[in-house]
Amino acid sequence: MKRLLLVLAVASVEGACASRTPPADAEIAPEIIGGKVVASMRGVVHLEDGCTAAKVAPRTLLTAAHCVVSLSTMDPKYDATHPVRLASTPAAGHVAHAVTKTTVHPAFQTKCAETLCSIAAVVAKVDAPDVALLELADDLPDVEVVPIDATPLAVGGTVELVGYGCTEGVHVADGRAVVTLATAESVVVAPATAVHEGSPIATADLPVVAGNYAFTAGAAGLCPGDSGGPLFVRRGDVLSVVGVNANYTLRPDEDDAAGIPVTSWHTRLDRESRNDVAGWLAARLP
Repeated sequence: MKRLLLVLAVASVEGACASRTPPADAEIAPEIIGGKVVASMRGVVHLEDGCTAAKVAPRTLLTAAHCVVSLSTMDPKYDATHPVRLASTPAAGHVAHAVTKTTVHPAFQTKCAETLCSIAAVVAKVDAPDVALLELADDLPDVEVVPIDATPLAVGGTVELVGYGCTEGVHVADGRAVVTLATAESVVVAPATAVHEGSPIATADLPVVAGNYAFTAGAAGLCPGDSGGPLFVRRGDVLSVVGVNANYTLRPDEDDAAGIPVTSWHTRLDRESRNDVAGWLAARLP
């Protein structure tokens, strides 16, 4: 069955998939349909609160910063008394896991304490990578560790989007009784692709935005619920994480009632990223 893979984006900013229902005659262009629903995928877990994450060490999850902190106070959402509920296959149910530490990239912590990171148009321009680590009190034995690849992505390269987000459009009500994991190949595009009608990004913003994020476009796009999920690359037989699902750009509402991303954003994890995310991760992972 064909499904639209809208693999996040700032779920707390844009709202849930049920934020708006398009008119009955609204159409979803067939070229963006084609994501494949899978039962599970190596290293990928679902946060019951509505995000996706990847297991990158025995007790450590990599996800988006906006998934694990309150954007109004920048306080962690989870700790020993407020566990995170996780599942590698949501149909089997989520299990509570105590959190021993939440580590947000310092640039995100500082910048979002100064500005309104709860507003998508603002956070899009903030010079801060949307990335965090969630350390658990116990391991997830049924979930494999996936490696992080710090090699910079090249425009035109093939990557794989993964997430538990809605599957019809950012503005389409999500009617699934149980969330499902979807995956699809996509292509890395030039940052300038994010400058279009309806996008908060202008050409002058590109040096900062492109330094923190990689962009994909084409047959798949991000959707609320995909936030924090891994952007994968396959090099030979190795599947590695090269980005974290973070944001997207949309056409004006009057041109796209469903909410199909023009570009999807992934926090860069490479050694050439603007805020040295690779170095930050290397200092905190075994």
